[in-house]
Amino acid sequence: MQKVTNLYHNLGYWFILFVVLVIAGFYSSYLVVILQPKAVSLHIHFVLMILWIALLIAQPFLIKYKKRSLHRKLGRVSYVIVPLALISGFWMMRNSYYLAVNDAIAKSETINTANNDAVMRSVADNIGLPFFYLLWFATFYIL
Repeated sequence: MQKVTNLYHNLGYWFILFVVLVIAGFYSSYLVVILQPKAVSLHIHFVLMILWIALLIAQPFLIKYKKRSLHRKLGRVSYVIVPLALISGFWMMRNSYYLAVNDAIAKSETINTANNDAVMRSVADNIGLPFFYLLWFATFYIL
């Protein structure tokens, strides 16, 4: 009988590469300017997502080194972290939407109802992609 190779045996190492991508992706937009004034929702979302990534890395290593009880406990912790991350992501999108609307209206020279509606639609179009990502994150977590 041949030994079945576990394809996920080194999955934790691949998730560590994910950290490199996160640092590269958020270096200029968040990590460099972390001490500048930002919305609280942004910092909360950052901390929750870092905790989720730490769980994502730890879980495969716990299975690999046969620490199944700790793996299960951390899995239960994710039942709190992921919903909070989803809520904070929605909160962050909501704050971004209202800040963008206020900025667009302030820049607008003629303020009337038709113009405000167009501005809000334009800003709402930019929120669609983050909402889509949030929906995918929730879907894959549930699966």
